[in-house]
Amino acid sequence: MKTHSQSTQIPKYSKGSAKGAKCALARFAFSCAMSCVCICGVLAEPTSTKNAQKDATANTTKSTPNEATPPKKTKTTDEESAFASSIQDSKTTTAQITLRQPYNDLETALPSEDFGENFTLPKIADSSMDLLLLQGADDLYHSNFAESLENFLLLYDKTKEPYYAKLAAQAALGKGDIQTAFSLANLYVEQSGDENDVIINKILADAFVQNGQMDKAIIALEKVKKLEDTDALNDVLANLYMLQKQLPKALSLFEELYEKTKNPEVLKKILVIFLSQEKTQKALGVLSEHLLSEGCEDLFCEEALSFYVDSNALNMAKAVFEKIYQKSPTIPNATNYMRVLVALKQYQEAQGIAQSFPFDQGLLLDLYVMQGDFEKARDLSAQIYAQSKNPRFLALEAIYGLGEGEIAKESAIEAIKKLEKSIKERKKELQSNKQKPTNQDAFFYNFCGYLMIDFDIDIKKGIEYVKEALLVEPYSISYIDSLAWGYYKLGDCAKASQTFGQIPQNRVEKEPELKAHSMQINACRK
Repeated sequence: MKTHSQSTQIPKYSKGSAKGAKCALARFAFSCAMSCVCICGVLAEPTSTKNAQKDATANTTKSTPNEATPPKKTKTTDEESAFASSIQDSKTTTAQITLRQPYNDLETALPSEDFGENFTLPKIADSSMDLLLLQGADDLYHSNFAESLENFLLLYDKTKEPYYAKLAAQAALGKGDIQTAFSLANLYVEQSGDENDVIINKILADAFVQNGQMDKAIIALEKVKKLEDTDALNDVLANLYMLQKQLPKALSLFEELYEKTKNPEVLKKILVIFLSQEKTQKALGVLSEHLLSEGCEDLFCEEALSFYVDSNALNMAKAVFEKIYQKSPTIPNATNYMRVLVALKQYQEAQGIAQSFPFDQGLLLDLYVMQGDFEKARDLSAQIYAQSKNPRFLALEAIYGLGEGEIAKESAIEAIKKLEKSIKERKKELQSNKQKPTNQDAFFYNFCGYLMIDFDIDIKKGIEYVKEALLVEPYSISYIDSLAWGYYKLGDCAKASQTFGQIPQNRVEKEPELKAHSMQINACRK
């Protein structure tokens, strides 16, 4: 008897293969591309400023320097596009993240260390320009980037001091104007001669990444790394190395980050690199070591199990998840261990664990069905229905009660009664919630209809149930076969043949029941 309860909480896995391992690599690679740390999230440190009140508004017309031109977009690979897309989709820019930090005093606001020990602040001719500086700083602090940009541009126009071009570049980046930020950053480099400024190189890296120039972004960030070696920067740089296929450099940084953080997202990137180097066993070893020492969270556990399956290493997975479960027999750990047991088709062992915990009873029901123990599945379905009044379990009780093998007509009649009651209750539920029938509802419609047709109980009513199933899944071969069989039972050979003709011949040849129906319907035509 082919049926499904659709309450399964344990995913089904197929045997590992070379193709499966490649699928694992693709999944991990996609996950990593989507989780790459956005350049905009960690670069362009703020130039902190004193929190000052606005005393005046400048009315002078401002202009944007155009001494440099933004980088031209180049063709990118799919991976680069995915990375750039993740950056463009970021809701917060560099400046927006970093410029919200607390302010201290004016000396911190315009730090001399940015220009070296002998740097002195640019002299400003009058108090109105003093106000412009404070106003620009205050706007920068409050994320009023457009106003801040205007003030710093005016200061630059009047003084030609490159430092104000730098501040304007930060404001432009916060505003989301990457081209202006790039132009101002280049203007600063050109006029100051300083090619190693941390903030400026972060801004340039932002611009290069936005335009798909990952190689230039790497050069800029390598300059930053010499002066500011942070985990966030190394994560960005490692991702860029990986996108540029500089795997040894990426691996070195990722391993350094992982040792500090034990972050599973970093571990996934390490695994991607090992897989791309065809070091599957090393990847499995690193993954197993992480799970045993750090445990695993829900999503990562599922991904890890998929990786074991695709690498044909389920026995290794069993050893790992069994140790985790024995060390800490919690419901999440029990669930993960059962996933492995189900994948290995060791249902009895999985059932023993399921009965030891207050799991959703649907899980135990699925384990009974997996083992072919339909008597227990029927009894548990009846018990769940009595407790929950969920019509789905009444339908499952009817179906599992038929067992496997030949079905007696009396058993079919009893099952139809329960199925019709279940369908009636379910339709009221759907109507009340303003919902449409699901694929499982369609399964129950067809099952009930086919029993009515095949046992000559009420062929016309059975056909109507099957038609309802087809409204939900119009291309289901099983449902098309049921409808054709109904027309055959009514003696309408033409309709039976026309309907059955929608089923591909190769499917008919593969399935004995379809082949038998085909022969009878063809004989009816003649």
